[in-house]
Amino acid sequence: MTARPRIDLIEATESTLRAALEDRSRLEQLLDVTVPGDWPPEHYEAHVVQHCLETLRRGDQEPGFNLHFLIADEVSCLPRMLAGIAGYAGPPDADGTVEIGYGIVDSMRRRGLASAAVSALVQKARSHPRVRRVIANTLREMAGADRVLVRNGFQPTEPRPKRGMVRYALDLSPSRSA
Repeated sequence: MTARPRIDLIEATESTLRAALEDRSRLEQLLDVTVPGDWPPEHYEAHVVQHCLETLRRGDQEPGFNLHFLIADEVSCLPRMLAGIAGYAGPPDADGTVEIGYGIVDSMRRRGLASAAVSALVQKARSHPRVRRVIANTLREMAGADRVLVRNGFQPTEPRPKRGMVRYALDLSPSRSA
């Protein structure tokens, strides 16, 4: 079994989100990383980044439950590389559920980074006293994303949130093993 790659999840700030939208070289400086030529990852959308930026500006987001930049260290002897994004759609809801998501740039896929990112997000969620369940949605045709979630203990659930999507859940309550 191969070891998981070393990753860092750096929580987005107003400065890093503005740089992500407007200035690639500034993003490299702020995160102290190399931004790969195929940045941004698939399904990374400017309106989502803008929403995260607005949420931070309003100050109504619970710290830790926003977008994070996924930094890969020591992957194939590369320098610190911006490999993707990962994070939460918001803080835990009234039932203690958080939704996670991630995206990896094409050039950094199939290196275990997605699994490492999901594992880190779940570990962080476990440490929060209000989180009881973690969910993730994926497109039916994204078999790799399904494998990443299952590898991290998620199970498919019903109903599907949107046509063509599959929802996965991981129960963190102490009464069930995770």
